[in-house]
Amino acid sequence: MVEVRARAPRRFVKGQITIDIAIAFAFGVAFLCIMLTFAVFFPNPEPFQARVFITTLALAAGGVGAMLPGSIEVRFKGVLRAGGALALMALVYSQEPAITRSAVTLIEPSADAKPLALSFVADIDSGDVTGSWAEMDQEVIGKSPADFENWKTIYENFRKPLGAVDSRVLVGTNRAESPQGYPVGLYQSYLFRTRFHVDTQCRSEQVVLRATQNKTWTVTSYQISPTTIPCQ
Repeated sequence: MVEVRARAPRRFVKGQITIDIAIAFAFGVAFLCIMLTFAVFFPNPEPFQARVFITTLALAAGGVGAMLPGSIEVRFKGVLRAGGALALMALVYSQEPAITRSAVTLIEPSADAKPLALSFVADIDSGDVTGSWAEMDQEVIGKSPADFENWKTIYENFRKPLGAVDSRVLVGTNRAESPQGYPVGLYQSYLFRTRFHVDTQCRSEQVVLRATQNKTWTVTSYQISPTTIPCQ
């Protein structure tokens, strides 16, 4: 009598999925979800949001690095776990600018930035330090200028002595994405050739604005050249 044995069902994947592989896969999915969420739901991110994004991404990458050594049989597995986690976290942090620029979505506000730039310099011209301060980018406050008193001191020591504006001519504009030294974002700058009352020649005057997450413009930088230039 011939014994007939039931054939085992064919398996498309051979082997076993260990808990380490499952956790590493979960961290990998989290890694991708974090990048997708940041790109879709956080256009024109604020610097703090970008920093939280990178930190969360680094933790997810570290989780993958910590779990991968669990799938191989080696000595000092604990050391490998820690080393893998730290290596991938360090890699994410070292590539922070490139990763953030790649993941971020920049949307230009529908409103023109020029009226705000002109309003800002008009407040400066009239001595309205409080008004100009209100138009400053809240994300750069605490760096330069440090606070309102610091901004007031800068005005009193550098702008006020120049006196009234005899002429101001717009000589150039520039649009840039995440320029060096600035938080990630979309920027618009205006360059003026300005003659102040105490000068016999002109000075370069620049206003830089940043697109915020609520799709408006805010002044992030204001500079006056320390030396004069020809007015023509």
